[in-house]
Amino acid sequence: MSSFVIAASASSDAHIWTNLFEVIAWGLVAGVGLPIIFGLAMRGLIVGSAAQREGGRGAYASAQLALGAFFSIVCVGAVVLALFSMLHR
Repeated sequence: MSSFVIAASASSDAHIWTNLFEVIAWGLVAGVGLPIIFGLAMRGLIVGSAAQREGGRGAYASAQLALGAFFSIVCVGAVVLALFSMLHR
């Protein structure tokens, strides 16, 4: 076996491991991050609605609703970005 083939094989193996690590890392980010973001969105919307219904703490209710809306937009944006990147590979 020539040294060129060995060098090409080693660089190819490194590239495969790098790609595998990237897939695992993004899977962890998506698998852990998106449920947390979705949970924060739901918590903000539910707590904000409940605070508004009770009639008290207007600033608190508004802040919770704003955070819920923000995290909802982030969650939908992450899903759209993931679909976009999968469809344009």
